[in-house]
Amino acid sequence: MSGTGAPPGRAELRRDRSRRAARTPDGPGPVEPAGADVVTVPLTSGPAGTVLRLRVVPTAWLLIVVHLVLTATRLARGWWWQDDLNLLALARRPFGTDLLFADYNGHLVPGTFAIAWLVDRIGPLTWWPAATAIWLLTAATDLALLALLRRMFGNRPGILVPLGMFCATAVTLTSTLWWAAAMQWLPVTFALVASLYGHIGYWATGRLRDLAVAVGAILFGLLFFEKALTVLVVLGLYAVAYQVSGTWLTRPFRALWAHPFYWLLQLGLAVGFLVAYLGRVQIDTGGPQKSGLGDYLTLVRYMVLESFLPSLVGGPLRWLAPNDTATAWPGPVWPLTVLALLVCLATVVLTARLHPGAWRGWALLGVFVTVSVVLVARTRLGFVGPLIGRDTRYITDTAAMAAVALGLAIMPLRPGLDAGLARPNGRPGPSWVFGTGGRVAVGGLVTVLVMSLGGLVSGETYMGHWTKNPTRTYFDNLRSSLDSQSDGGTRPVRMFPDETLPESVMTATFEDSRKLTYISRMLDQQPTFVGSAAELYTVTEDGRVVRAAVDSSPVSLPTTCSTDGRLVVRLSSRVIEWRWKLQLSYLTNRAGSATVQLGTTGSPVRFDLAKGLGSVFVDVPGGPANTLVIDDLGSTTLCLGAYALGNKLKPAPT
Repeated sequence: MSGTGAPPGRAELRRDRSRRAARTPDGPGPVEPAGADVVTVPLTSGPAGTVLRLRVVPTAWLLIVVHLVLTATRLARGWWWQDDLNLLALARRPFGTDLLFADYNGHLVPGTFAIAWLVDRIGPLTWWPAATAIWLLTAATDLALLALLRRMFGNRPGILVPLGMFCATAVTLTSTLWWAAAMQWLPVTFALVASLYGHIGYWATGRLRDLAVAVGAILFGLLFFEKALTVLVVLGLYAVAYQVSGTWLTRPFRALWAHPFYWLLQLGLAVGFLVAYLGRVQIDTGGPQKSGLGDYLTLVRYMVLESFLPSLVGGPLRWLAPNDTATAWPGPVWPLTVLALLVCLATVVLTARLHPGAWRGWALLGVFVTVSVVLVARTRLGFVGPLIGRDTRYITDTAAMAAVALGLAIMPLRPGLDAGLARPNGRPGPSWVFGTGGRVAVGGLVTVLVMSLGGLVSGETYMGHWTKNPTRTYFDNLRSSLDSQSDGGTRPVRMFPDETLPESVMTATFEDSRKLTYISRMLDQQPTFVGSAAELYTVTEDGRVVRAAVDSSPVSLPTTCSTDGRLVVRLSSRVIEWRWKLQLSYLTNRAGSATVQLGTTGSPVRFDLAKGLGSVFVDVPGGPANTLVIDDLGSTTLCLGAYALGNKLKPAPT
């Protein structure tokens, strides 16, 4: 074999690859991933000690793959629930600005409505398109976080710790499995990570593609949730803390003048969104705030001490699930809560002792968590009270911010990216906590493993509650029952228009949006909603369509017949003002129609009468009253044998 020398060894090839990766021909400053991808970690001392060759990037990919596989299997066990049904029903409207920019409970969510519209066109109440959208957002966020960590720190094994923490945390569970929550919080989390990636790249190189990422990521988040505006707070604080030097009093001005066009562009985006937002939505915070200091402190305890911190170290392990609900909230496991607090405090103190700049990363996280708590206190505390702090949806994006802050605290930024911390002679800083090998790297891997195992246990414990979601069973039964009761569509299934979904499927807070008249528009076979009918149906708690009866004991009457086209019946007890269900058993001499009302002040409701023996259901508003007035009989003679009057329906006896 010809040649001028021996072939290069693996070490030389790795160094050459590292040198090539460190070059950045597109602009000044190293922003592309660099550093050795293969790390030799000694597991025991001595010349014969065992070593572990760790490839950082493939290991990171493995973490992401495991996370995405778990996400896919969990999504496969889920279905629509609560707000999902309301959004899908709204998306049945024609595609356009009236749909995309509709006010949805104080939110402007054109991205969510666009996806809901598309999912509905693929197939009403078909789960897999929505699950696919969630999975793709999760994958995009994982990959964006890996790219951000590599851009900030290179291929150090230390990046596996924040990445593993993010992939394992239970903070994101609710917002990954519940579609309505995922359409808010996953885009915001992605916007935070991707915008910071573009921000760092643009400030280092001035490349327009990084500028587009920094601005476009926030715009993408705003299409789904207004909280994406808080990403601007992170970018501003990061620029002040890391990208300019000088005294802390002058740094904000230096950060502003360093890239004025960039900030004007971001400001224009924020102002434009706020104008559109405030012009389209009505913000409701639940009325005057009556919460005291104790409520705010309880909210902080629930959100931070019992939910956020334990979830960073593999918790919460235990979940609280109210009755008749699929979701669950972190339940306090006090040994774990105390351990999580001690671990987090020890991490902050240790990193602060090892290098003087670690506090900046923790400050970023502290500000972001504080903003999240304040927003929840301002917009939701008045509705629900401090208990809302147990809902992990509202801290979903803090998981990504915690990963970034941890990276900033345990690893130095790559040379050229940190102007906020002076270094003697321009030399790179120390490796701080996690270097490029040795026992510390082994400790990092063990940390990732422990967090991952804890997160796996917490996640599957949560799934034990989430898989109890009754919505799929309800709609499966509803579809099949409607088809069978209507003989395949040859005869209508008549129902009263105030039939509603059970609380376990859609809570009473949705008011008219939980009525079957609203939700059934997504069904191929729909009921016919009437104010009166000779034969009536109702829906059971599990979605079965059955013949109905008034939920009240029938009252038998002595022979009571109409005279002069009118019949007045004294009720067995006085009724209050309400929407009543009335069932009449009668005998007539001919078919006809009549009106019925409660007392003399109620609204008369017209209904049809069949000839001979018959029965009829009538939806009658009215009261207070102690009489039942049947009028406008014309020439039809009506003899009433019994009546039943109640405020709801029940399955008829078989």
